[in-house]
Amino acid sequence: MPDAHTLSPPVTRADLRASARRELALRREVYPGMVQRGRLHPAEAQHELRCQDELVRLLDRLGDAPLPEALQADLFASPPE
Repeated sequence: MPDAHTLSPPVTRADLRASARRELALRREVYPGMVQRGRLHPAEAQHELRCQDELVRLLDRLGDAPLPEALQADLFASPPE
């Protein structure tokens, strides 16, 4: 029986952009509390937010063109031996 992820539709650039935006919004919501509780250093939080923001910007620049075939490979597949 196939795994659940093999039954899902292919991942598109729009999917990647939406996911990156959700992750950025989540980090913006969660990181201040983590910093306040001492679970995350402020500089690390800022760096991670900048990295995620740049990822969103990169995906926006790429637009909706189809993903290269190499990137469409099953992310959950076992690596070649």
